[in-house]
Amino acid sequence: MSTEEVKAEGQMSYTEASYKSKGDKSYYYWHPNVSKSIPKVGMPELLEKVTITVPTAPTYKQIINYSWLDDGEKIKVYIEYAKVGDSKEEVGEVLAEKINCTFAERGFDLLLSDFKKEHHQLKISNLKEKIDPTKSTHRCLKSKIIVTLHKLDKETKTLDRDESELVASDHMQQSAARLKNSQSEKVDNAVRVVSRVEKMKGAKIINNLRNYNDDIDAAPENLPNQTLSEYRFLLHQKFISDAEKAEIKSKLLAAIKADNVLPFYQIVASELGWSEDTELVNTARKANEETLKTLDDKIKDAQENLGESEVRDAMEAKAAFFSRIGEKEKAISQYKLTLEKTIGFGQKLDIVFNMFRIGLFWNDHTLIKRHLDQAKSMIEQGSDWDRRNRLKVYEALYLMSIREFKKSALLFLDTISTFTAVELLDYDTFIFYTVLMCTVALDRVTIKNKVINAPEILTSIGNIPNLQTLLKSFYECNYAPFLVALADITDVMKRNRYLSAHAEYFSKEMRVLAYSQMLESYKSVQLTNMANAFGVSPNFLDKELSRFIASGRLHAKIDKVGGIVETNRPDSKNAQYQSTIKQGDLMLNRIQKLSRVINL
Repeated sequence: MSTEEVKAEGQMSYTEASYKSKGDKSYYYWHPNVSKSIPKVGMPELLEKVTITVPTAPTYKQIINYSWLDDGEKIKVYIEYAKVGDSKEEVGEVLAEKINCTFAERGFDLLLSDFKKEHHQLKISNLKEKIDPTKSTHRCLKSKIIVTLHKLDKETKTLDRDESELVASDHMQQSAARLKNSQSEKVDNAVRVVSRVEKMKGAKIINNLRNYNDDIDAAPENLPNQTLSEYRFLLHQKFISDAEKAEIKSKLLAAIKADNVLPFYQIVASELGWSEDTELVNTARKANEETLKTLDDKIKDAQENLGESEVRDAMEAKAAFFSRIGEKEKAISQYKLTLEKTIGFGQKLDIVFNMFRIGLFWNDHTLIKRHLDQAKSMIEQGSDWDRRNRLKVYEALYLMSIREFKKSALLFLDTISTFTAVELLDYDTFIFYTVLMCTVALDRVTIKNKVINAPEILTSIGNIPNLQTLLKSFYECNYAPFLVALADITDVMKRNRYLSAHAEYFSKEMRVLAYSQMLESYKSVQLTNMANAFGVSPNFLDKELSRFIASGRLHAKIDKVGGIVETNRPDSKNAQYQSTIKQGDLMLNRIQKLSRVINL
C-alpha cells in the first residue's frame, strides 16, 4: 500500500502513514524513534525568585573633633558622641557592636558604624613614637569612646600636637574649601540675577554681596608688626646686657629695612640716642614715597573708573601701609575714612581690630580701650563666631595688661579650644598667658578641671620652660620646686612688655597663695619645717611671713621664741559684725553732721 492509501485508511498523519507503509525505509523513520527517546518539554515554569545583593564597601566620614591626654605610661584619646557628625539628632545609646578599633605600632583605626545614619572613622597612622598594639584598648561609655594607647617607651610623648592634628587638617581644609566655594557660588549667582538692574540699584546690591563674601574669606594681617614693639621694649630695659642689646638692635634694624619702617625707626633712634643711618633713612623715604604715590593713584583710579568696593579696598591698603611703617596718627585717620566706606559688618570689625592692634603696638591704653568698647558694641549687634572669639582674646590680653587677672583668665579659658587670633600672638604664648592668669586668679578646683586636665594646654605647656613645673608643683604642694620655677617665670615676665609691670606683683601673690595653702592644713607649724618645705632659710621665711601678716594677707602669727607659726583663721561672723559696727559709726557721724546743718 502506498502512503496515501495507508493515510486514508487509518486516518493518521502523513508521517505515521509513511512509517507504517515503508518501515525503516521511510523518510520519516527518525520521528517516532526520537519521540520515544526525548520527552516532550512544555513552557518553562518559575520555581523560585532569589534576590542577590552585591555588597558594597561603606563610606566613612572622618572624625575631626577629638581630644587626647598624656597620662604617663598611656595616651588616652577621647571621642565624644555629641561631636561626631553633623546631625543634631539625639544620640541615644551606642551599642558596643557598632564600634571596632584596630591598633598598629604607629597608630590606630577606629570605626563607628551606623551612627546618626552614617559611618564614621578616626584613623591616625603617623604617631611620633611606637605603641604596644597588644595592650592598647578601647572602651565604649555612655557619652564617649576612650581609646587607650600603651607606650613602648614610657618617657616619650607618643602623640605630638602637630602630629595629631595632621589627620584632621586635610579634612578641615577640604571643609573650608567647600564652604568657600559654596559661598562664592551663591554670590556669583546673586550677581547674575541683579546684573539686569545694575543701572538702577543693582550696583549697590552687588557691592553688598561682595562685601559679604569678603567677610567670610578675609584673613587678618599682622599689622603693625608687634615684634618691633617687643624689640623696642627690650632695648629700654636696664637688666638686658649690652651684648644682648646689640643682637636685638641688629634684628630690629633688619626688620625696619625689610618693610621701610622709617617713622618708627626715627622715634626709636631718638629715644635710645642713636645717630640716624642716613642711607637707611634716604632709601626708606624714597621707597615709602613711591608706595604712597602708587596707593593714591589706585584710589583715584577706583573713584573714577571702578565701584565703591574697589575704592574701599584701595583706602584700606593705604591705611595698612601707614600702620606697617609706624605712622600712628595717619593710620588711625585713614582707617576711620575706610570705616565710613565699609558696608560689610565683618570688615568693619576687622578695621576696629586693626586700630586696637595699633594701640597695643604703641602702648596707648586710651586708644585700646576706645576701640575695645567699639568692637564689643558692634559684636552685640551680630557677628560670626570667629570674630567673637578673637575679640575675647583681644579683651583678655588688654585686661591682663591692666592687672585684671581673674577676668582675663576666664576669657582666655573661653577661647582655649577655638583660638584663632594668630595676628596678635602665637599659640604657645597664648597658653603661657592662660596658665599664668589661671594659676594666680582661680581656685584649685577650676585649675584642676580646666587647666591641668585640659588637652589643649597639655599639648603646648611642655614647650614653655618651667611653666609646667610651676603649675604642677603649686597644685601638688611641692613648694621647693615651685619657688625655683616661680623665680624663672618672673624673669620671663620681666622681658614681656605686657607683664613686666606686673612681674613682682605676680611673684608676691603666688608666694602668698603658696604660704596660705600650706598654713591652711595646720594649726601650727615649726618655722624651720616650713622653711625646709619651701627650700629657703628660716630667716628669709620669717621676714616674708612677717611682712604678709602685717599687711593682713596671711592670717597667722609668729612665735619667735618657740619658732612656731600659728594660724589665726578669721571668724566670718565676727568679721561681719565688726564691719557692721564700723559702717554704723560712719552713718551716725554723717547724721550728726547733717543735723548741725539743719539746726543752722
